[in-house]
Amino acid sequence: MVKKWADVLHDAPLPWLLEPENPSVRFWTLTNLLDRPAVDPEVVETRAAIAQQPWVQELFARQHPRGHWGDDETKPYTAQGAVGVLSILHMLGLEPDGRTAAGCDSCLRFGQHESGGFSRAGTRRICGSVSRTWPLEKRNRPSKWVTLDALRLLQAVAREE
Repeated sequence: MVKKWADVLHDAPLPWLLEPENPSVRFWTLTNLLDRPAVDPEVVETRAAIAQQPWVQELFARQHPRGHWGDDETKPYTAQGAVGVLSILHMLGLEPDGRTAAGCDSCLRFGQHESGGFSRAGTRRICGSVSRTWPLEKRNRPSKWVTLDALRLLQAVAREE
């Protein structure tokens, strides 16, 4: 017999997760664990607070005026590149805005292969597989895994026009 997940906990962590000092945790608790809709006033207020967090402001302070992060716009998959920063911002629950849209545009300019797929190789023409150790895909072709990851990220952080 499978019990509800909340019934097997030693204590009730939801009040702790809903404390306001970490709006990202609060946002995901409200939306993922409590199934509150995005239009719920508490969700809207909490999500707005995410943009005011110092680490979010620091990430945007490092954004280049052309929309990318890091030293080289043509390499969105580097540790400091657009994909990494956009992933963090999505993980934090930031509401997509013009800044995230500019980051998405940068990813599209330099991360997408001419065929429509995405690659971590840093070039539009030469694409590497996901792994050299585990050849899951053919080399020098766009990666379906990287493309799926890129599209999920773009869907999550791109602002709808």
